Amino acid sequence: MALVANVVGTKLSLKFQDGDKTISKTYGNIKADATDQAVFDVARNIAYLSDKTVEVVKKVVETELAEV
Repeated sequence: MALVANVVGTKLSLKFQDGDKTISKTYGNIKADATDQAVFDVARNIAYLSDKTVEVVKKVVETELAEV
């Protein structure tokens, strides 16, 4: 049987440094065809608006696997 992979969701995940602690924030409903550069540019703009330092930027792609 063949395997089919369908993208079901894309998210932007940011980790901020806030003093001694780390804060995570996830933004959903990112367009599935958004380029890595576009996602990073959005993260950079969010970082610019924040008073906390962004430590990690992740593009999380959820994929559903099925046999056909």
